[in-house]
Amino acid sequence: MVVGAFLEAKNLDLFWYCRILSIIVTIYSIMARRTIAIHFYEDIENILASNDSTEYIYCDACLDFFEVKYKPCSPDLEKRILKTFKLDIDNFLLKFMNEEKIEGGKQYNVYINNSLLKFDDLAYFYNIVLSIPCFMDCMDGSKYLLICKVMNIFKYINNKFFKDFIRSILVSMVFNQIETKNWNLSSPNSTEFCFPRYITDIFILELFKMYRVSEKTQNKFGEDLHEMIFDEYFTLYYINLREDFLFIDDDIIREILKLHKKLKNFLKIIDIVFRFHTFKSIFLYRISYIKEYDNIFDVSLFKSSEEINIIRCSNTNSLIERICRISRKKQIETLNIVHSTFNIEEEIAFLKKLCFRRLNYVILKDRYSSSFTNADSDSPVQFIFSRFINQIYDNDNKSNICVRKTRVCCYETEKELTLNFKHHQRKIVTFQKLEFPFLTFVFMKLVNKYISFVFYLINFKEFNNIEMIFTDTSLKDFSLRETEILNNITRIKIVSSTLNDIFLSKILLFPALRILFLSKCSIFKSKDEIKFEENTKIEKLHFGNSLVDDPEIFAGFLSKIVTLNTLEIFCLFGDTNIFLLKSIEKIVNLSKLKRLELSDTYHADRGIPFFPMFSNILYFDFYFNCPKDTFYKLFNSVNFRTLKFLNLDGVILGVNDKLALEKNTNLLRLKLSKNCKISGLAFSELFNLQNIYSLTEIRLPEIQFDMCDFLFFSKLKSLRKLYILSFTLKFDIIYFVKMFNQVKEIVVEYKIPLKDKFLEEFGSRLKGFALLY
Repeated sequence: MVVGAFLEAKNLDLFWYCRILSIIVTIYSIMARRTIAIHFYEDIENILASNDSTEYIYCDACLDFFEVKYKPCSPDLEKRILKTFKLDIDNFLLKFMNEEKIEGGKQYNVYINNSLLKFDDLAYFYNIVLSIPCFMDCMDGSKYLLICKVMNIFKYINNKFFKDFIRSILVSMVFNQIETKNWNLSSPNSTEFCFPRYITDIFILELFKMYRVSEKTQNKFGEDLHEMIFDEYFTLYYINLREDFLFIDDDIIREILKLHKKLKNFLKIIDIVFRFHTFKSIFLYRISYIKEYDNIFDVSLFKSSEEINIIRCSNTNSLIERICRISRKKQIETLNIVHSTFNIEEEIAFLKKLCFRRLNYVILKDRYSSSFTNADSDSPVQFIFSRFINQIYDNDNKSNICVRKTRVCCYETEKELTLNFKHHQRKIVTFQKLEFPFLTFVFMKLVNKYISFVFYLINFKEFNNIEMIFTDTSLKDFSLRETEILNNITRIKIVSSTLNDIFLSKILLFPALRILFLSKCSIFKSKDEIKFEENTKIEKLHFGNSLVDDPEIFAGFLSKIVTLNTLEIFCLFGDTNIFLLKSIEKIVNLSKLKRLELSDTYHADRGIPFFPMFSNILYFDFYFNCPKDTFYKLFNSVNFRTLKFLNLDGVILGVNDKLALEKNTNLLRLKLSKNCKISGLAFSELFNLQNIYSLTEIRLPEIQFDMCDFLFFSKLKSLRKLYILSFTLKFDIIYFVKMFNQVKEIVVEYKIPLKDKFLEEFGSRLKGFALLY
């Protein structure tokens, strides 16, 4: 009995201990709970005067998942609150932007205009999120619009669950074919809101993944390809890269049509997506239009488009006719045609009949070639020579632009100018008769031994997109005036020339300059104290194989280019690498830089480069034969956390380079050329095995894999492509198979161990596998 009483007392103590602990945990969870109270207030006028949702949302604190800033609620607004929705963000599966900044134990208040979003609408959205992964019954157009509208108002993190949520919406559309067939796509509410580009991209990509669209086609919605293609054309003043643009080429069209033949409902789903996710600008690239493409162009691609860009297409007249037929209800504002071919002889006459508010036509070079010189006073292009001579070779510039060796005025040394363009002379009259809104752009070159110009001539009257090229010159100063030529110079190229800091200072004053190219030049300091003015136009600078008398002069020049996006520095000789300056961080602000390409040769007496803080850099091409054990010093101490693409050449990695890339968790593509070497450490030791990395593509030189590499690669869940020069293994090949189980494409250039076993394990599992000898 004594034992029983003792156990009973102990059980009672344990009971009260558990009760108290439960109460403490409950109180703590309540106090630590992060809650957002979303108040829906009455709209007195019952109408939205603007499509800008930020005008109808108020917060009592700065919340990053709204575009609005802190705007306290007025007492009048408090009286108009209809309902309140309380959201526990810790138990909500969709994560808000920077929600970690929200403190526990506090309630944050948000006030939303009832005409913008209703209480029942948010409750419906909330219940849908909780029901994932179940798909939704009776998914109709209004529900789809409502879901997208909520995602537009609240900014969510683009993580795995967010993608799963979007996929469930798309699955609901696909499996509710009867409902989707009855969607009212002509509803005026379908275009009530313009959704952000990132939401639209996710919807399209997840739809493509559902239907197993090739990765090649999916990648064409990425930034790399667009940047590579658009760089060539965006110097034309009328082409602007909007946020809401859609890129389409022949490969995309053919793959969609291939799916359409197998799945008749596929184009219907595509049409629905494009009804709600509209694009103001569409880029049609390298499309050879045929009748079979009509099915694609019948979907709602052009419903809300304001601008159509046709670039390097063929059968262009048929393509334009099709676009005009399907967009008759809404006139497209602008049609841009660039370097495209027509299957009719008089394309100018055809284009003149079109009803666009603005038509820009960059004419493709034909088989003819015309040439004129300034000595021919009766030529129809004499006005071109006169304008360039009068505006560039004025009295001030004549004495400041000289031949490099003789220091004699360039104009006096070589007066002949030659104008070349790839069209028959008889077309000149046709071009001259054209008027706004029809603009033709004819590519021309005005060539001289020392100064040349590459440009477009609009309707054979106005100059556009001029590149000015100096070769073998001595540049001391430049007189800038408000002239048509100078105001349209977008690129300056200086080759094998000498220039001083005075001329550098004048470069910053060109009003339209976007690209500066310096190669094999020498820059000297003048006697005068020169002040560099701030430049907000130059986006790209190439500085190659050039000498600088005083590196701090060039660093000071660089610091004034505040919008510099791309910087290319090639230093094959001399102390021209500005990143060798220890004071560079104090002199140069590269906060806007997104792409850096640096090529240099290591010299022991010069040391290694020192990089300032890069807050926005995405691409880094680093060609530098840095000695072993210095890579860590270059990378680990610098803020490269935004870096996504890293190319290395000539780098030697040693034992002291461990954890050199531990901070680069956002890195997507890492390429080490065959000139790189890894010795004394495993490849995986460059990283921190405790971190999660986003790598999708890796290229490696000759390498030996060990068990540390096995652990590292097995954690790279996003890795899809692997290129290896050659490799050896420190473990059984079966582990290698497991290590790259999720990789879709593997390329090995040279020998591999146990080739037959390797092919046996990989050949049937990976479609992209290749061996190159």
